[in-house]
Amino acid sequence: MPKALSIAALLATAAATPAAAQRWVPEAGTHAYRYESVQHIPSQPDRGARIDYDLVADGKGGAVAVVRAVWKSEGGTYTPIAVDDPCRTALHAGAGELARVTLYPISKQTAETLGADFMALCAPRELYFSMTDLLNLALIQASPQFGLASLAKPGDSQRFEPFRIVQDRLGITTDSQAAGGTTRFAALDGGIAAIDWAPDSMTISFTDRTAIPGRELLIEGTGHFGFRVEIDRATGTMLRAHTTTNRFDVVVNVPDAPPIPMTFTSEVTVGPRP
Repeated sequence: MPKALSIAALLATAAATPAAAQRWVPEAGTHAYRYESVQHIPSQPDRGARIDYDLVADGKGGAVAVVRAVWKSEGGTYTPIAVDDPCRTALHAGAGELARVTLYPISKQTAETLGADFMALCAPRELYFSMTDLLNLALIQASPQFGLASLAKPGDSQRFEPFRIVQDRLGITTDSQAAGGTTRFAALDGGIAAIDWAPDSMTISFTDRTAIPGRELLIEGTGHFGFRVEIDRATGTMLRAHTTTNRFDVVVNVPDAPPIPMTFTSEVTVGPRP
């Protein structure tokens, strides 16, 4: 099941942040990052992913993630994931790359579905769901919908509008909605701004067609999700980011069995690549 929910539908076809707010938008250039996630599900080993990627920024909000390597993890052990040549071609990869994914701008249709237009269907699960987290981070800085450009000093905050996302990918349909959320200028330390981005509590449902062959597993409940992003105010460059909360309180409806209440959590971190 996906560990994080995309906010891309809020983007639609919004224009890049105005020039007056460029300090919040990465200046043109390329920066190397490592993404890591780990998911905790009761009675199961921890699972997660690691992505090494370059973020190519055009200085106007446009951002492309160039994926260099992907690993999956189980119980703390990391295993590299190979992507074959036909899939690399479908993922727009160049020499020495596994994929090139446009994070901003994207079309309204792509934003609403995050389907094949966003990333070819051959993409491994770990790459696809990790990239939705990186999409969120790009949009926090680039999309006017989240009001980052209006935040001038620590303590300032901006509400953003309600959203609903419906995704169908890798045998899992996800339906999530929230009444809105808040972007907040949390702190400023030596020219580094800490931004907290958090949707309101989300109503969520997952229909998993992969867990039990020939049957559907329905998972329903609420999700709580948020990121803290650290930004260099002089250049707009994201220095690092991490989830402040990523928790799902759900009921698992297993065929021919009583519903099972469950809480699962995950953590995501992004920082400079070693």
